[in-house]
Amino acid sequence: MQDVRYLIVGKGELKESLRVKVKRLKLEEKVIFTGFRQDIKEILSALDILVLFSIREGHPIVLLEAMAMGKPIVATDIEGVNETVVNGVTGILVPPKDPSALAEAIVCLLRDKKKAQEMGQAGRRVVEEKFNLKDKIEQHKQLYETVIIEKLGVC
Repeated sequence: MQDVRYLIVGKGELKESLRVKVKRLKLEEKVIFTGFRQDIKEILSALDILVLFSIREGHPIVLLEAMAMGKPIVATDIEGVNETVVNGVTGILVPPKDPSALAEAIVCLLRDKKKAQEMGQAGRRVVEEKFNLKDKIEQHKQLYETVIIEKLGVC
């Protein structure tokens, strides 16, 4: 895995401790800290795998964005994330605070390009089926019509 590079995107309280660890492990040439970015589409297009190793999340939109772009995901099996990523189908979920499991999942997808590609395609299908704009507009339209009929008593 000599040609692997890691992008750490965002800013947070752990950024400096991560920089220190990267330097101590002499991985400066492998790890790129981008800081906060708004050009997420460009960032995602540069990735082979999206990794989200959080211990707490709401419902991270970046997962849907990555899936829409056909990227396989390695993420922690926590609430919010496991509602989006289907373990073994659209990505691999690992226990929180388990860096060994995280590394194993990443290596698995880096070695098995076919599996990674299949997961990425499955993720794209999930987004197209469950989150497409046309269906959401139709669902909202039906909801509004139902509310109007109930409020006005229209048949």
